Amino acid sequence: MKNFKRWALPLLGVLLLIVMAGCTSSLSDAKDALQKGDKEKALNIAIDNLSSGNEDTRIEAANLIGEIGGERGGMALVPLFRDKEPRVVAAALKAVGKTGSSGAGAGLADLVANAQSETFDLIAAAFRGIGPGAIDHLVTAYDQAGNKKAFRAMLLQVGPTVAPSLAKSLAGKSALENEEKFAIMVELKSPKVGELLVGQIDDPEVGEMVAEGLVKLGGLAVDAAIAGLTERADSPEKAKGKELLCRALGDIKSKRAIPALEKAAKDQDDLVRAAADRALTKVRGF
Repeated sequence: MKNFKRWALPLLGVLLLIVMAGCTSSLSDAKDALQKGDKEKALNIAIDNLSSGNEDTRIEAANLIGEIGGERGGMALVPLFRDKEPRVVAAALKAVGKTGSSGAGAGLADLVANAQSETFDLIAAAFRGIGPGAIDHLVTAYDQAGNKKAFRAMLLQVGPTVAPSLAKSLAGKSALENEEKFAIMVELKSPKVGELLVGQIDDPEVGEMVAEGLVKLGGLAVDAAIAGLTERADSPEKAKGKELLCRALGDIKSKRAIPALEKAAKDQDDLVRAAADRALTKVRGF
């Protein structure tokens, strides 16, 4: 028995080193493939290494997938969101934000309700990194949640980039249901929200509600609304958007909007001209 232990334990150590070396070699091969422009091969090798029993190897594989990017890579990282090792989870969350994987947004949204401190911040950064495609999943989760507190906090943490997804989700909802979403947009306190909302105002399904959102933003939306109205001046196909922007600017009552509204009052569309005239009356106070 003593003789067995004498040679068996060193042998096990050697075998472990061989296994670890094999994984490291595979990731080296992945990096070589990536340098040669073979992203598919590099991604396949990196994904294989996500299931390694070695924590550092999983982290290195996740980092490489973040560098490679793509929908498949992002989705491959989702199981690591629940890895037993916090360092691996952090690496996966940092990496997925670089992939542009919209589908991974569903996996991120699943983490929100129980996310704490640093993990919460990493999830928010991942949503920001991926963008609207992932944020749509967050807004859907917010709509479906019984307790919306954590999801509301996440929307605020993600920041102004949530505005387009929130705007799209307004369609088909009651004023009461949408009130809280408008409150979130206002609480973000960013002119960027106004810019992003204006980009949605030509959508016939949500345009009216977007205009209402601009009014709730008040002064934070003025510059964006003026710019949007000016940009649409020579676009007859966007008459409804111009009408809504005039209405919003009239309700906000900012005198900075007067030049843009005066120009809109000469628009070729009757409804735009009428909306601009009414807005000017409100802004001027007579």
